[in-house]
Amino acid sequence: MTVPFILAPIVSASIGYWSVQLGLAGKAIAQTPWPTPIGIGAYVGSGGNIGAFVVALICALAAFVIWYPFIKMYDTKLYKEEMNSAEAIQ
Repeated sequence: MTVPFILAPIVSASIGYWSVQLGLAGKAIAQTPWPTPIGIGAYVGSGGNIGAFVVALICALAAFVIWYPFIKMYDTKLYKEEMNSAEAIQ
């Protein structure tokens, strides 16, 4: 789980940085509270820039794509352990 823990923020930060540098998203002009939902915080924090909203959703999707295989492998491992312990009980 170390790989996605390190890789997902790097990829998301890179996407965000390059989107601002290329003019696809507006720069942050205000800090929103941390529990603000994904996209809405970017939209409000950038002064109403729709590009920031879209980029925030893209970053969330990229993080999901990075994390999903690792979570799936862990889930499969736990499922096999559960099946083995269920067989041992019977």
